[in-house]
Amino acid sequence: MHTVKAVDILNIGTVYQTAITMTTPVLEAGLYMIGFSFQADFHGQKNQPLNTLITGTFGGSEYSDSIGDNDTGFKTRYFGFPKPWAGGAITLGIDCKKASSFSAQCDIDFIDVMVYRVGNVS
Repeated sequence: MHTVKAVDILNIGTVYQTAITMTTPVLEAGLYMIGFSFQADFHGQKNQPLNTLITGTFGGSEYSDSIGDNDTGFKTRYFGFPKPWAGGAITLGIDCKKASSFSAQCDIDFIDVMVYRVGNVS
């Protein structure tokens, strides 16, 4: 497993900013799980979305996750997806932004990115 963690990314803005990035060593061909997890805090303000954008080798997917009425901040979130890989290094990054300048301050308590092999490519 290849993983990197970042902590205490303070005051996320309304324009995407890089929260974390990682490049693996050269990997053999196979099926790899590409994933990230994070915990963010809007300091008590409800119904605020945090947008995350995957960058790097498998970049382009965007996710939005909101704090619900009963939450005080994000609980830990995990997103993962399997990808066939022909071999070589994989770069994985996550950019983050809050949706509105009217939102409370948004801090990311931690964010992890991970790449690990789960099988062979058929």
